[in-house]
Amino acid sequence: MYQTKQKNSIINILIDNKDKHLNAEEIYMILKNNNTAVSLATLYRCLDKLVSENLVRKYTSTHLGKACYQYIDKSCTLHNHFHLVCEKCQKLIHLDCKMIEDFIEHIEKHHNFKVQREKVVYYGLCEDCRGEV
Repeated sequence: MYQTKQKNSIINILIDNKDKHLNAEEIYMILKNNNTAVSLATLYRCLDKLVSENLVRKYTSTHLGKACYQYIDKSCTLHNHFHLVCEKCQKLIHLDCKMIEDFIEHIEKHHNFKVQREKVVYYGLCEDCRGEV
């Protein structure tokens, strides 16, 4: 894919939100609000290309019902992070935690079971929603 204004805009949105997981509709709305004309089809093609170029990570959750995308920068440790999903507001949070990593390593070493880290999801209530209960 060529370096187009649309591709650069999509990458910049993901870079600006690298601590978040954005779905295509959210990216589309940001593009629209920034007056950047991109069709949804073009957006999905560009996201797929960015994923294949290992610039963006795609996370698919059956709970959320849609794919989310996150920019991967050089300091990013996405391969070791886990996901938290708020069952009330649907917020997707990535978690880098040595204790969970140690637990996964224990499972792999002592129980001879290879865990797919990118699919580990913990469900519960986020801090904001817990305060509302």
